[in-house]
Formats: sequence, C-alpha cells, structure tokens
Amino acid sequence: MSLGVHSVGVAEHLPFDCVVFLEQGVLRVQVKTATRQRAGCFNFNVSRGYHRSPGGVRGYAENDYDLLALVCLSENVVKFSADRRRAQVVGIEEIERLRRQPGASFVAALSALGVDQMAPAPAGPVPFCY
Repeated sequence: MSLGVHSVGVAEHLPFDCVVFLEQGVLRVQVKTATRQRAGCFNFNVSRGYHRSPGGVRGYAENDYDLLALVCLSENVVKFSADRRRAQVVGIEEIERLRRQPGASFVAALSALGVDQMAPAPAGPVPFCY
C-alpha cells in the first residue's frame, strides 16, 4: 500500500497471503517475516505448514505464489523477490537501501517476473467473472 498499489488479504488456507492489483493483472504475494537479525542478516524459511500440524512443514509448489515480500520487522523494511529458493536472506547492509528506495526491490521483482512496469490498477469497481 505504501508503494501506491492496491492489495487485499486472502483466506488463511491459500498458499499466498495477499493479491496485488496491477494494470497488467493480479499478482499473488507470499509474505514472510523475521523479527530480528542474526549474524548480520535476516533469515527467512520459505515453507508452508507447521511442525506440529498433520501435514508438517513443506515447500511451496512452483505455481503457489508469484513473488515474496520479505519483511524485516525490527527495521520496518520489506524486500520483494521473485527468487523461489526455500532459504532467503536479507543482509543488514541492504537495510539502508531498502529504506531509501522502498519500491526498488518491488520493481526488480516485477522485472524478474517479466512485468515491465509497476502501473497500479485503475481505480473503480473490479469486474467479476461468473
């Protein structure tokens, strides 16, 4: 929202946390958070499920989401990524750049997906298909 794009949260059982509406279409975003850095970086385990759940912890399928939002809570920054690796890292040396240019990683992630621009969806009612 702070980047000027429209988004909405989705039901908890889906393999992504929110959808972002762009002029080119809808992107599914998986949000992962890290509370604090350890050894100079924020570490993110990109997996779904819970250790004590019947399904356990498992990786995401290739088509479960479009991009990641890696949230460094204690620093109040987000790094967007199209990288599909299960282990993700945000180094503390990246924090200041993420603060200065909060939308740069979003644009880079869109480019990695083949989306050339970050134009927001036009305001107004969203058509539904039945």
